[in-house]
Amino acid sequence: MDDKTRTDKMLSRKEGRVGYVIFNNPERHNAVSLDMWARTAEILEGFASDDDVRATPPRSTMRRSDGPMRAFTNFPSRPSP
Repeated sequence: MDDKTRTDKMLSRKEGRVGYVIFNNPERHNAVSLDMWARTAEILEGFASDDDVRATPPRSTMRRSDGPMRAFTNFPSRPSP
């Protein structure tokens, strides 16, 4: 994995032993789509295979990232059990 990998809404960066997963969807306050979730998994898998990476903290490109990073969009509805 390169030190910096880009997609439209997800970024990643490696600095020393830290692999950053960076959310880049400020228009939606970093609400996570299915595509972003899938890309996050790819980024984390890449960091998991790098023996030098010891931590993978989430980050945001938003200046103030108190938006709903935990909110997910585009997930299919499913009935409650």
